[in-house]
Amino acid sequence: PREFIDFVNNVPSHTVGQSLMQTGTNFVIVGIHGGEIKLNLTLFPLRAARYSGIFVGSLNELREEIELCRTGRIKSIVTKRRPLSEIQEALKDLQEGKIRGRSIVTVSKL
Repeated sequence: PREFIDFVNNVPSHTVGQSLMQTGTNFVIVGIHGGEIKLNLTLFPLRAARYSGIFVGSLNELREEIELCRTGRIKSIVTKRRPLSEIQEALKDLQEGKIRGRSIVTVSKL
């Protein structure tokens, strides 16, 4: 994929992302779980990959949000599930504001 967004940020999720990377992939790390990874520095420039990370909010805000979900005051709204083969359509819908609620892209076991 040209874009890989890791919402978990742990070793298994990063390993999946690395295995799917192609030349020019943007790898975005959002989650705060953490861990350590090994990078093949030779492949890094050959893939022309870009890594970036984003963190919004504080750990206390995350804990408060988890508690709100746990108590049922915030409910998850999954409006559509799509296979990985439809990732481009999912990104297009997201860019065009067509996704209401949560759209999930599923990855079959590798």
